[in-house]
Amino acid sequence: MGSTKKRRPTKHRGNAAGMVETRGRTGARNAPQSSNGASGPRVPQPASWKRAFLKALLPVVILLPVLYFTNTTASLAQILGLVAFAYLIYIPLSYYSDRWVYNRYLKRGA
Repeated sequence: MGSTKKRRPTKHRGNAAGMVETRGRTGARNAPQSSNGASGPRVPQPASWKRAFLKALLPVVILLPVLYFTNTTASLAQILGLVAFAYLIYIPLSYYSDRWVYNRYLKRGA
């Protein structure tokens, strides 16, 4: 007679697409994880001009090669002038959008 202490093998069930699925754990062994991540919800920082200057660099770095490789008639000086103008536009846009997000966060009763 066989030993009764041996665990039964789990079944592999195939679905209609032919994928083999195994039964997973249905109960949580540890504490349940939150959907906000390990450190909790993300808290926006107050707006600062330094962060606005840094955030405005990303679209400018993307814009420079795009304009350089797609525009064959403009000179490099014209492209750099346009990129500098775009940078000057992106700086206050970034600052005021950060400020709007932070004020909205404060109004919700953080």
